[in-house]
This record gives sequence, C-alpha cells and structure tokens, in this order.
Amino acid sequence: MNDIMVEIIYALPDKLYHYKLMVSAGTTVTQAIEQSDLLTECRNLSLQNISIGIFGKKILRPAEHIVEKGDRIEIYRPIITDPKLFRKKRIANRETD
Repeated sequence: MNDIMVEIIYALPDKLYHYKLMVSAGTTVTQAIEQSDLLTECRNLSLQNISIGIFGKKILRPAEHIVEKGDRIEIYRPIITDPKLFRKKRIANRETD
C-alpha cells in the first residue's frame, strides 16, 4: 500500500499540538490519531469523548472514516460557554460602556 501524509491539530488556549505523519492508505481517522504522539502527550484526552473534524467539517464516525492525502484532522475542545449567552453578555457590556 502507498503511504499518505496527514496532519493532526489540537489547540488548547496555551498550547498547539500539530503533527504531520505518514499513514498507510486505508487508515481511519481514529487510527491516524493513535499513530501520532497526541494521546501520549495529552493524557486527559480520550477518543471516546471528543469531536473530530477534517478541514472544519465534523466527522460523525471517525473509527470508520478513511483519511485522504493531505487531510487536516482537527480535534475540537468542548464548548465551555453557550455562544448565545456569551454574545448577549458582550452586547450588554458594550451598552454599559
């Protein structure tokens, strides 16, 4: 089989994890993440409770989705604040200034 290059990105507020790796054609998103050092470096990260996407598009079944040459696999952090509430607070703060 041919090898293909993929990227894996995980951004925290204070650190960016960015891996470029060669994987075999037919590798799934989950397998690519496991082949990187990300799970070793981020021990609190689990493939069971994260959202994953490729180029901004969420992947519903990463264990079944086959990566393609040049894919950028993105691991998304959970949303801590409801975006609607955040916008309302920001607008309210502007109005009081």
